[in-house]
Amino acid sequence: LLYESSQKKFTEQYPRCVKVADAEIIEKLCIPPTIKEVKNDIFSINTDISYYYIWSFTYNNEPSSIVVSCTRFRPSLFYDFFRSVKKSFEGDTGDPLCRFGFVKSLLTSWYTIDTGELIINYPLDCFTLNITGTESWTTNFKISPLYPYIDEVWRSIVLNNGVLIIADSAEIASGSVIAALSL
Repeated sequence: LLYESSQKKFTEQYPRCVKVADAEIIEKLCIPPTIKEVKNDIFSINTDISYYYIWSFTYNNEPSSIVVSCTRFRPSLFYDFFRSVKKSFEGDTGDPLCRFGFVKSLLTSWYTIDTGELIINYPLDCFTLNITGTESWTTNFKISPLYPYIDEVWRSIVLNNGVLIIADSAEIASGSVIAALSL
């Protein structure tokens, strides 16, 4: 999905035939309030139906977001993917539609082979990932933003108590939540 704030709606979707059940929620959350200061944010949200991995960026001082919907919890995969794409658009190059087309072309080139491996294409890299393994999808998230509250967060998670995470950006907040889950 491509959300453009100047249009105040999703302007592109692939595949077009898929109905996005959570579109109204995603539209409200896909542009973080701090985007004008940070210029780029990679973060995630989830609903009962899906996980959404979002790259929010500015182009000509207008915020936009590219949203990838997935039914599986794969934050490391999509955060790393968006970081790689973001690096290829350093500066203010590439309008939102160009970026969306680039992301779409890369994602649609991914495919699985019979051994349970996923062939993944990044802007400057191609590799194979075993998706049948039990490896953690949260290993790339640093726990340091939770310091000095790591023990309290761990205890709250184990006891199924609530944890409120407040951060300076959507990327730090969602990364901290994923890091907490890795505990």
